[in-house]
Amino acid sequence: MTRQIIFILTLLLTLGIFSFTVYRLYSFFRITKPFAIGQWGKRFEVMFRVAIGQTKIFRFPIAGFIHALVFWGFLVITLGSIEMVIDDFHFGRVKEVVPGFVPKVVVAMVGASEGEFQSFIDDKGLMNLLSPLVKFERQAWAEASRTDIQYLLPRLRVGDLIYVSVRENGPVAKTVLLDMERYPRLQGGVLATRGGMIRAMIGGMDNSFYNRAISARRPMGSVVKPLVYTAALQLGWSNLDALNNERDFFIYQFQPYFPRPDHKSPYKEISMTWAGVNSENVATVWLLYHLCDKMTPAQFREVVDNLGLGPAQDEAESGYQQRIRDGYGVQVNDATVHEVAFERAVAELEPDLVFAGRVNDYETISKLHYGTNFAQYLKRVDIDLGLEGEDGAEVDDSAAHDPDFFNKEKESGLRK
Repeated sequence: MTRQIIFILTLLLTLGIFSFTVYRLYSFFRITKPFAIGQWGKRFEVMFRVAIGQTKIFRFPIAGFIHALVFWGFLVITLGSIEMVIDDFHFGRVKEVVPGFVPKVVVAMVGASEGEFQSFIDDKGLMNLLSPLVKFERQAWAEASRTDIQYLLPRLRVGDLIYVSVRENGPVAKTVLLDMERYPRLQGGVLATRGGMIRAMIGGMDNSFYNRAISARRPMGSVVKPLVYTAALQLGWSNLDALNNERDFFIYQFQPYFPRPDHKSPYKEISMTWAGVNSENVATVWLLYHLCDKMTPAQFREVVDNLGLGPAQDEAESGYQQRIRDGYGVQVNDATVHEVAFERAVAELEPDLVFAGRVNDYETISKLHYGTNFAQYLKRVDIDLGLEGEDGAEVDDSAAHDPDFFNKEKESGLRK
């Protein structure tokens, strides 16, 4: 509702300024001497050639061409704005469901005045949502037909809030034909580039005041993988080194992170080359977590200094600790020291266990995490998955209320 109010106020202000400008010009014309106006065809031809075609301004080749591009660009934006006003998405409430040979759903648009116009969804508008519903509940190759409309109509109740888009004006005056839409639970943005230029942009389903393509913060996704592999090769890793590809969790700034693969891999360990070709999520995150493992202490200090993470000249130890803690979230405490000691102890066990023929035991021990705040992390698993509330109360575990309940329980057990 707020969006509609802001739009109406802006539109009224714009129309007011435009009306004032037209009246001002009209006042100037009134003080001129009267003269006969003829040759309408010639006048319109000159207007389109000079005003729309911008031919007069081309006497300045460079500046005129740039001015014309700006003017034509504004014309395109204006046409796009008009289309956006006409073909917009709205919320409405079901006012009446009319079954039969010519079914329709009468909709009262939210924010519209009573009797201003009549809007309804015809059979074509119902097919817009019926087609994916039939594919979902039957088979992916199933096609919806008009006979399936009776399958959808009983699901609509008078008073239901629905999401619709304006398709066109109806055959009768003051009627509008609507398409039934599905309001997305998740929205995103897309930037399509070619040759280094942005060719297309989509800011989301509802992007009037927020363009997700350029304003939203989001994870880099698989784009980060070549950066991780390049950094690993520079920091002593080989493209044939074994990377752990099993489900695991990683602690970043005292928060557990559970990367999930988008496909099932049959291999527990893979090379960096395999991870890059097959876009392995888990192995890439594991490599990122162990990025500096191949470096000597001297190499590690050099990298830290080059990144500005080392102590500055004449910087007190307390000041350095505060800068790293507040600026980067890195905090060294007793738990961190104990974790480092644990990792060193595991590394020192490797030759003894390998020469004793207990390679499997070493592989198991090397994958253990130091147990800091694990009870807190276990509780956080169910909260993040929606199986438990922030206050510790159990959430309704009925699969009827949450179709993804069994998948969430499976993921919770896997993480734990």
